[in-house]
Amino acid sequence: MKNPICIFIVDDDHDFAKSMADIMELHGYDVQTAHSGEEAVSKFRDQDFDVTFMDVKMPGKNGVESFLEIRKLKPDAKVVMITAYSVEQLLEKAIRSGACGILHKPFDMEKATKMIEKLRGRNGSIKNNIK
Repeated sequence: MKNPICIFIVDDDHDFAKSMADIMELHGYDVQTAHSGEEAVSKFRDQDFDVTFMDVKMPGKNGVESFLEIRKLKPDAKVVMITAYSVEQLLEKAIRSGACGILHKPFDMEKATKMIEKLRGRNGSIKNNIK
C-alpha cells in the first residue's frame, strides 16, 4: 500500500483551514495545518509535504514571504498560493519564484483536489514532477 499524499494547509483563518483539511482527509490525504507563516516555515524544517496550500495574507510573515523562505529550505516544494484578496504584486512574485498555482477564495474544493492530481504527474509521484 502506498503512502497517502501529505497535504499542508497554511491559513490564519482557523475555520477555513479546518474545513479544507476535513475535506482533504475525506479524499484520503494526510493533512496538517498551520496558522501562521512562522509556524509553516518551522514545520517545513522538520517535515516534507507533497503539496502546500498557503494563504497570502496573514499577520506577521505573509504567505509569499513564508513561501520564499520555504523554497530556500526545500527548493522543490510544491506550493499553491490561496487568497481572498487582490494582491497581484505578491502573487506575481510567488509565481516568478516557483509557486505552482493560485486559487482565489472562495474556491470549489474540487479545484484544490484537481490541482493536487495535476501536480502528481503521470507517474503518481508529486516529488518527481518538478515544475
